[in-house]
Amino acid sequence: MRGIRSIARQDVPNGLTYGHTPTIAHNCILPDFSLIWVLTIWDYYWQTGDLAIFREQWPRIERLLGYFTGEGRGRDGLLAYDPRYWLFLDWSTIYKQGTPTVYNLWYLLTLEKLAAMAGAAGMPAEHRRLAGMCREQKRLVLAAFWDRREGLFRDGLDAGGRPVREHSIHSQTMAILCGLRRADHPVMVARRLLPYLEDRKVPGALPSSYWVTYVYDVMRGLGYGLEVARHIRKHWAPMIPYGGTWEMFDGRIGNSTTSHAWAAHPIYHLVGTLGGVAQTGLAWRRIAFAPVFDMPETGRVAVAVPTPQGLVRAGWTRTKKGIDVRLSLPKNVVADVRLPGRKAATVTGAGRWMVE
Repeated sequence: MRGIRSIARQDVPNGLTYGHTPTIAHNCILPDFSLIWVLTIWDYYWQTGDLAIFREQWPRIERLLGYFTGEGRGRDGLLAYDPRYWLFLDWSTIYKQGTPTVYNLWYLLTLEKLAAMAGAAGMPAEHRRLAGMCREQKRLVLAAFWDRREGLFRDGLDAGGRPVREHSIHSQTMAILCGLRRADHPVMVARRLLPYLEDRKVPGALPSSYWVTYVYDVMRGLGYGLEVARHIRKHWAPMIPYGGTWEMFDGRIGNSTTSHAWAAHPIYHLVGTLGGVAQTGLAWRRIAFAPVFDMPETGRVAVAVPTPQGLVRAGWTRTKKGIDVRLSLPKNVVADVRLPGRKAATVTGAGRWMVE
């Protein structure tokens, strides 16, 4: 909450936030980071179930939305590149000029989460308005960026309104996060996301170590936890001797820094893959438990996840008889358990299983 408030206080007249705080770097105004600031409020609510910070910051959020409903929009109603500011999106060659797809998908996701929080907070008028804005943004996005022939989302429109040729991993990932074109998700995965995780050649921009967390989130949710864990092992392990995370996967000491918040990405995603623990309910009242056992170089896993309900503990060990699996849940937490060779089950309290 302290970070949310600090960012909220450091702003420009049209409502945008600075990229970090405190700062005197007046060139560090990133419209996409302003959207991500709103999404941190959603993250807080999703993790805790507490809407107090949303209610407190609602006037500030409304002022921020004024930029995106006003001077930040192009003639077609979509968000356009504003040369006054730094449109970051990622440390990559992702398309950032004209009308970028990823930028507009961040806005769509933000509207969706804001509408959900307004509904939960008992703000019916705001909920209806935000839901309507979300529907309109979705309509515009699908009309402008979906490439029917390729079965993929293109990366944007140029300054003249013409579609660009690239169909990046970023655009497909964001579209899946927004729940767009669900029937086409297998094509997006097969042609962009899965080849990337398997280190095959993929056209277009590649995610940095900062942005790859969204690829991991999507692929974990679609059942590719093994591929995520293997990608982490290969691409993050070389950073360990440097005591932090390279800003980009191809970073080298001397032209990249090693002090970044995304050093925590592997821990978070390994808990959800090898550890098998994933939040599925508000305030961690429900989780999924489906550990990945298929990395033969891993013989033992133990995780402890702090939640508002208490510690979720899970682990497994390879033995001569099979894989000894353990799960311990705090009160008020329900787990949907999926283990190989066993019937799906819903459990509370503690459980122990032997998996062949």
